[in-house]
Amino acid sequence: MNSNMQTRVVSVSGKRFRQVVDTSQDNSNDNKTNTLERRIVVGNANFRYLIGAQGSTRKRIENESSVELIIPDRNSTSNEVTIYGATEEILDNAEQNIQNTIAQAQHPQSKQPSNQASTQQRPTHFLSLPLNTIEVQDQLKQLYSDIQKLGTYETSLFMKPVRFHVTLCMLRIPDSNTKRKIIQVMNDRIAPLVQAFDATDFLTLNRIETFAKAKIHQASVLYFAAKESDSLTKLHDLVKQLKDILLEEGLITDASEEFKFHATIINTKYRAQAESKLKKNSHMRSRPVDGTPVFNKYGTLCEDMAAIKIPLRTIELSSLSFGKNHDPETQFYPCEHKIDFPK
Repeated sequence: MNSNMQTRVVSVSGKRFRQVVDTSQDNSNDNKTNTLERRIVVGNANFRYLIGAQGSTRKRIENESSVELIIPDRNSTSNEVTIYGATEEILDNAEQNIQNTIAQAQHPQSKQPSNQASTQQRPTHFLSLPLNTIEVQDQLKQLYSDIQKLGTYETSLFMKPVRFHVTLCMLRIPDSNTKRKIIQVMNDRIAPLVQAFDATDFLTLNRIETFAKAKIHQASVLYFAAKESDSLTKLHDLVKQLKDILLEEGLITDASEEFKFHATIINTKYRAQAESKLKKNSHMRSRPVDGTPVFNKYGTLCEDMAAIKIPLRTIELSSLSFGKNHDPETQFYPCEHKIDFPK
């Protein structure tokens, strides 16, 4: 087997198969540079379920998952399909899409209503407040350097400063019609709320927290919290109205979860993605970090950290998938639409 390949067992439609994963970033033989490859054994009898009438199913999977799906001819002796995507997360989404498609084709009586099925699939987009001004990026770089002096915190753990943001709402946009609808809703119903928002005040990031303080020594995520202020209260009200609108329009199924302002700076998921590209052992990827040194210094409104002032600039609808011409190392998530706060 090629040294770039890794093998693992996956389940497709209740059966267990061998899966070969190529995590190398140099696929020069097929001109897919900076693209990951994953081969999935599904059995050639299932190829027809993935092709569909005139290739419609294959196109749907490609569009929904932002991948290229290669399916051998049905007369081929191969049992594998191949997917190409920009990140491991994209490949995971595509793999799940393929599994669901085969399972539903083989057992049509078990199909769920489309709205229920979509809620169980992973989101493809999100609404956010980008916080990545040049000044904030510079402050983050200095903070990251200081944190790394406190303990063993690999560079891959940190949110890239250019992608620093606060998530307002996760969304699944499976097709172009849904995308057009949410953009129209943003323009017609959400934009007036944003335009009426008093954005003259800054939000202040003044401490680092974790979601489970009792397990700070085994943390998965560390994030910036904001100082209580009138601006933060107004932002909470705005997000609640935004989610209520999306619920009314059928674009989300639940608006009950209270918005919590958190701007992630460390997430072990980022290390997992980096190690996957370096072909590290998968059992090492999920290990937590000891956040105690960080929390002791920056977790209690400590004067050791200069507060970061955040201007409210835009609300952006962004894709979680990076296109071939989009560099996740130096650019924010791909923007599909945005609404500017008043200046």
